[in-house]
Formats: sequence, C-alpha cells, structure tokens
Amino acid sequence: VDPALVRIVFTALAYAGLQISFFTYIVAYLIDDFAYTLVAAGLALSMANFGGIFGRVFWGWVADRTRAPGTVLGLLGLAMAATAVATASFGTNWPVWGVLVVCLIFGITAVGWNGVLISETARLAPASMAGQVSGGTTFMMFFGVVFYPPTFSILHGAFESYRVPFMLFAMP
Repeated sequence: VDPALVRIVFTALAYAGLQISFFTYIVAYLIDDFAYTLVAAGLALSMANFGGIFGRVFWGWVADRTRAPGTVLGLLGLAMAATAVATASFGTNWPVWGVLVVCLIFGITAVGWNGVLISETARLAPASMAGQVSGGTTFMMFFGVVFYPPTFSILHGAFESYRVPFMLFAMP
C-alpha cells in the first residue's frame, strides 16, 4: 500500500468531515449562541457556499500552475483549521461582516479541496487503477461525511458548546 495514498484517504475523511459539519451546524450555532436571525445565519451559510464555488476552480488552477497539489492540499488543511478555530472564537463582539468573511474563507478552503484531492489520488494511483483508487478514496471520504456530524452533535451535547467540536475537528 502506497503511504501517500493512505495519507490522501485520511485527508479526504478529515476534510469532508469538517466541511459537512460546518455546513450542518453553522446556522444553528449563529442562531443559538449569538441570536442571529434565520436570514442572517442563512446569509453566513450562503457566503460559505459562494466561497466554495470560487474555491473549487481557484485551487484546481493553483494546483495545476504550481505542480504541487500535495502542498496545496496541506495549505488548504491549515487554512481550514484556522477558519474552524476562528469559527469557534465567534463572540457577541464580532461584527456580522467578520463572521461573513470567516464563512466565505471557510467555503473557499473547505469546499475547494475536493477536485485537487481526487486528481491527486488519480495521479498517485497505478495507471491501470486510477478509477478504482479514486472511487475507493471517495468511498472512504464519505465516512467523514457520515460520522463527523453525529460526533459533532454528541460533543455539542456533552460540552453544551459548538466551540468544542469546531476546535476538535480543526485538529486533524
């Protein structure tokens, strides 16, 4: 087993888990903890989605231009972690525009990684197995999608805080 492919699989699982957890809980977090209206919290979620549209195209272009998709993925992970920590640090003193900027950056990074990761998976796979390896990686990636949100919910319930799971999910 190629260690680079193993790292890709765990990267995909962690990135997908953080991505889906943010999208699952950001609206509730803003409403419950900061009394945002549904419209204002929805705008924050929309900013993240908008950022994702830009991020998918931009990060693919950057990975192609630099010929360093692994580095791009690593830097995206650091940026995702930073935005998850920033999300956990939201407070009543944060201006709405600040929250919206963090959500936008989260979307640019936490949604923009997918294409780079799948293309890197195909590149690392043995030539005759690019489809199978990419499909297997995507299959494993969805374990993050399936298991992170309920784990987030359990942590939220145990600590009565959205901040703790955002901080913990930033770590991987």
